Amino acid sequence: MARCVLAYGAYSARIACLKAAGCFAAALLAGACSLTLPFEGGTSGALLTDPDITGSITPRAAKATDLQPGQISPFSPKIDEEDWRRAKSALATALDPQGNGANVGWDNPASGAKGSFAPIGNAFVIKDDICRTFIATVSLKEPDLWFQGSACRITPAEWQIKDFKPWKRPG
Repeated sequence: MARCVLAYGAYSARIACLKAAGCFAAALLAGACSLTLPFEGGTSGALLTDPDITGSITPRAAKATDLQPGQISPFSPKIDEEDWRRAKSALATALDPQGNGANVGWDNPASGAKGSFAPIGNAFVIKDDICRTFIATVSLKEPDLWFQGSACRITPAEWQIKDFKPWKRPG
């Protein structure tokens, strides 16, 4: 430092030290910006236990395994075994990746139930399973029910619905 003072004077040495200290402080502050502290508001200072504090996460879609006791179809408890057998056949035809991608309808004249499946987009692979998204309609002598979901193929002729949710028809 004595050599600096002799060469540049005491004033210049102080300026150089202040600049170096300022750069060091700025580096410390910039590094602290990357830290996150998930503390809960209030006085407790406890870490957050509920990650959904903003309510910005939409509720999960229903799964086909969320059936009520005695319910055969994931779409409605009013669908009987024959209705569901016909609907599953239409689902397999509609979602077949080798198919033409057209809407496939089903109906049961005995119960009056009917509906359709329309594939949306191309098939995709999840964990070695071929899957596809769809739009479904179900009519049970009441206003039509509309659903959006996805299904994966478990055999060449059978698809398992993985998830679905109500869908609001555009228009």
